[in-house]
Amino acid sequence: MLKILVSKFKNKILLQAIKEFKWPFASAIIWALFNLYVGDNNHQNFNFIKSISSFVASFFFISWGFAQYFRIAKQNKVENSFDQIESKTIEILKKLELASQELVGNITGGDSFIYLLVNVDGTSTFVQIGNYLVHETSVRLCDLEEFGRIHKAGLTSYPFSSDTFFQVPALLPQHCVKGPNFELKNKNKFYLNLFYTSRNGAFGQAIRMTRVNGGWSIALQVKDQKGNEIYRMVHPNFPLNSSGLVDWDEMP
Repeated sequence: MLKILVSKFKNKILLQAIKEFKWPFASAIIWALFNLYVGDNNHQNFNFIKSISSFVASFFFISWGFAQYFRIAKQNKVENSFDQIESKTIEILKKLELASQELVGNITGGDSFIYLLVNVDGTSTFVQIGNYLVHETSVRLCDLEEFGRIHKAGLTSYPFSSDTFFQVPALLPQHCVKGPNFELKNKNKFYLNLFYTSRNGAFGQAIRMTRVNGGWSIALQVKDQKGNEIYRMVHPNFPLNSSGLVDWDEMP
């Protein structure tokens, strides 16, 4: 077995040597013949040593030239291989990054969130926004009218007495679930602040509803835990402040 491997190895070396030296060998013979029959005006004076010297010198010179050519070709091939490996590695890393983001998004909810949409009849719906499942979410709902009444009455020892706490079940992408009902018949303004806590973090929502020309006009805003606005919906006829903006800090 070892002899077969050695034999194959030797044959491989021999074939490689023939491949790399066949052109220098042929070129050296042609150059030696050229010097012998063309370079020397006296064709009858054959000089064996001069011919061998011419052949050897040209063979080594041409071999050196071909060796440089093969070296550059191999180097270029290696560099191209490295470039291909690098591009494939970058492509694999990008796929891994996307797969990791997808996995984390499915586990935590990613950048998805929910918000409460209150209808003009007092019913409400929790709506999911995003590409990932929003897991079970804890909600604290604060009615600002009730909150203001408690503070005016001096009942600040019960800071959360105006709040309602409940759980929202997990919501698939682009799904919704029924929310609480609200009494809107005798109100001209209805302001809510909501505070959500889910696997992917905390976020808040402001709902502002006011009657305009006998009907309800609605504005709502959702912010992430860093305070960045991630969603907004404002009816065209919703009252704005002097700066042309919704006054989210206004009390009813």
